[in-house]
Amino acid sequence: MFPRINLCTPFNQLEVYLGSKMSTGSKHILIIGITFVVGVAIGVVAIIAIQSLSPPEESATREVALNDVQHSSSTWSDGASTANTTEVGTLQEIFNLPSVFDRHKELYATLSSATEQELNVWWNQSQEIERTSHRAIAQEAILRKLATINPRKALQIVEDVLSFRADALLTSVFSVWSVSQLDAAIEAASTLSGPRRNVALQAILETRDDLSESRRRAIAKHLELEQTFLKLVSDTRASQSMAEPKESWDILLNDAVDDSLQAESLSIVAEAWREHVGFKVLSNIYADIESYQMKNQLMRAIAQVDLAGALDYSSRVDDEYEKDHISRVIVREWARSDAQAALIAVSTFEPSSMAANLEDLISGVWATTKPNVAIENIQVLSEELRLFTLEQAFSKLASQNPLDALAKVSSVKNFVGNTSSIVESIVDEWARQKPA
Repeated sequence: MFPRINLCTPFNQLEVYLGSKMSTGSKHILIIGITFVVGVAIGVVAIIAIQSLSPPEESATREVALNDVQHSSSTWSDGASTANTTEVGTLQEIFNLPSVFDRHKELYATLSSATEQELNVWWNQSQEIERTSHRAIAQEAILRKLATINPRKALQIVEDVLSFRADALLTSVFSVWSVSQLDAAIEAASTLSGPRRNVALQAILETRDDLSESRRRAIAKHLELEQTFLKLVSDTRASQSMAEPKESWDILLNDAVDDSLQAESLSIVAEAWREHVGFKVLSNIYADIESYQMKNQLMRAIAQVDLAGALDYSSRVDDEYEKDHISRVIVREWARSDAQAALIAVSTFEPSSMAANLEDLISGVWATTKPNVAIENIQVLSEELRLFTLEQAFSKLASQNPLDALAKVSSVKNFVGNTSSIVESIVDEWARQKPA
C-alpha cells in the first residue's frame, strides 16, 4: 500500500521514496501517471474557480441562450446547424438603447445579415419581450427578413401565432413573398382559411400595384375573393377624389361592392364631407344608405363630433320621418355619455310630442347604461317617466346584485310613492338569473 500523497509533495521526495521501492522502469511509468493525474486535478480546480467567479447574470444568460439554441434545433429546420448565441446577442440589449432611431437602426442592421437559424433564436427571444410595442416591432422585422430566406417557414410561424397581431405579421410575410416569389405566394395564400386568405390577398394586391388591373383581379378570382379586389380599387379611386367628398361618396355607393364591406371607407368620406357642408351630411346618409344598421352607424360617427350641433341640425329638418330618425340616433348616443345634458337639449325640441318621445328614449338608455346615476338623479325626469325608468334601472342592478338592489328601493319611495312594481322588476330579474 502506498501512503496518502499530498498534491503539493515535492517530486524529489517522491523520487526518493519510489526509488527505494521500485525498479527504474516501473518508477518512470508511475511518475508519468502521477504527473497526468496532477495536471487533470489542477485543471478541474481552475474551471471550478472560474465558474465561481462568473457573475450569476452571465451564467443565467448563457443557460437561456443555450436552451434557445437547443430548442431551435428541434423546432426550426431539421439538420440545420445551431446558431452561435454569442454572435446573435439579445434583443433586449437593442431595445435598451435610449434613442428610438438607434434601436431601429441597430435592429435592422443586425438582422440584415442574419441566417435562418439565427433568426430562429431571435424569434424565440422576441416572445419574451415584455413591452408590447417592442415585441411587435421585433417580430415583424424578424419575419420580414425570414420571408426573404424561407417564406414558407415564416408562414408556418405566423399560422402558429395565437395573437391579435397575427394579421399584421401575415401581411408582412406576404408583402415580402409577393415580391420575390409571386406565384408561390399566391398558392400559399390559397391554402389559408377565409379570413387569413383575405389578409394575404390584400397584402399581395397592395404590394404588387405594379401589376396590371386584370392580373390583380385574376389573382383575387383565383383566391375566390374578387370582392376584396373590387373594394381595394374602389377605395383607391375614392381616396384620390377626397378633395370632392361628394364624388368619393358616389364612387363608393355606385361600385360593385356591398356597402357593408365599406363601412370604414364611407365613414372617412362622410367625415370629410361634413367638413365641407356641415351636418347636412346626416341627411345625405339618411337618403343614400339603405341598410338601417349602417345608416345609424355612420350617423353616430358624424354626430359624435358635436352632439349638440348635430341635434340642432336635426331640429331644422323639414321631413318628419327624417327628423325623427336622425334625432333619435343622436340622443341615443348622447344619453350614453351625458344623459342629463341630452335631456336639457331635447326639452326645447319641436314639436313637443317629438320632444317627449326623445326624453323617453334618453331615460331608457340612461337606466340601462348607468342605472345608479339614473336612480340618484331620478328627480330630473318628468313624473310620467320616473316609475318606468326606475323599473329598468333596478332590473339592471338586480342582474348584478339583487339584494343590493332591494336594499336601495327605499331611497326612491318619495319620488314615485308605490314601489311594488320596482320590487317586482327586481324579483323577476333575480328569478331569471337564479331561479333557485
